Amino acid sequence: MNNTSEHYSTACSANDAQSAASLNATANPLVKAVRSVRWHVKELMGDNAYKKYVKHQRLHHPDKPVMGEREFWDHYWKDKEANPGSRCC
Repeated sequence: MNNTSEHYSTACSANDAQSAASLNATANPLVKAVRSVRWHVKELMGDNAYKKYVKHQRLHHPDKPVMGEREFWDHYWKDKEANPGSRCC
């Protein structure tokens, strides 16, 4: 009896692993698509602007202090208002 339950347990584990691998293979393109859309929206909306600023400052101006996030966004939006460039509204 122990042998049968052990065999069943091993077979279920193998089936679970195959199902998980199959699910990952089919979900992977969907996950990639969702991540891609999320990245593009964040880029268009400017959500990554502070991270880019910090990375740029540390790489190109390591001797200068990095603004805090609140100060950065104040400057960012003041600049956008003063120099609107092309935008829809």
